[in-house]
Amino acid sequence: MRARERCDWTQDLNERHTIEREVERALQRHDTVVSVRARTASKDDLDFVVTDRRRRELTIELKTKRQLYGSDWSQLTPDVARHDLFVLDELTVRKMAECAPHSYLLIRDLVWTGRWVVMSFGDLLTCDRVQMSRQLLGSHSKGKWLISMKDAPIIEETISDALDQLNLLTLTVEALGCWRSVSAWPHKSRPAS
Repeated sequence: MRARERCDWTQDLNERHTIEREVERALQRHDTVVSVRARTASKDDLDFVVTDRRRRELTIELKTKRQLYGSDWSQLTPDVARHDLFVLDELTVRKMAECAPHSYLLIRDLVWTGRWVVMSFGDLLTCDRVQMSRQLLGSHSKGKWLISMKDAPIIEETISDALDQLNLLTLTVEALGCWRSVSAWPHKSRPAS
């Protein structure tokens, strides 16, 4: 697997703000949303904090898939079609754990039909995945999860439909008491117990 280079960030961040604004506007217009706080400039927080009509706080991390991954990635998951493969960094999963149970991954797939894909934190914990480490510049590496977007509970053509389904997923998580035992991971500033 090739090492990550600085020029890769140009591709990763291309048109990022346009999609962030599209999602923020869709959240603000959604009939179940009372307030939206965008934190897309933060490196420590998930992208959006949403308060719904039931006063639940939901967090949403927005990711985009802009290109088909190379054969080196697909060889690690030969049972997943390249257009369904998504590479997620472990840092995102850890951030979502701190906001569970109502934390969600929202993927804008610009490669395959422009679909919107949503997975809850619980979906990520239980999905089939391959975990690996990707070499960065120097001696650093970064943990990655390879998942199939096809396995997501929500795959929609429009952001509006995806948010409607995310609301239903939130109601289901709440009603069934899913992931109640999940608590925030300790922060570095807190002493370990």
